Amino acid sequence: QMWEFLQRYLQGSAEFEIRLGVVMLMSYFLTEEYIGKVLLQMEKVRKGDYYVDMAVAWCLATARAKFDERTQEFVRNATLTPSVIKKYEQKVRDSLRVKKGAELR
Repeated sequence: QMWEFLQRYLQGSAEFEIRLGVVMLMSYFLTEEYIGKVLLQMEKVRKGDYYVDMAVAWCLATARAKFDERTQEFVRNATLTPSVIKKYEQKVRDSLRVKKGAELR
């Protein structure tokens, strides 16, 4: 039920509403049951706004810490903007939860 509720935010047009939806997915749905759906949402969400791109990168870096191989495969094959990829890679480099020396993508 919460998943459906968040879709309204993720499909919205206001930058901070979309960011809220992304952060909520990251906070409550990065689980084995939902990881595939969360990753697909990160590809679908409207990007281009700084705070949305940052939230998507943060969500992907957190997913990488929890679901390493699955997230790496997704990022390699997804249609993500250069801005999101750059922010994601920086967050992975800065993360204490992703093993050091790991490939960024």
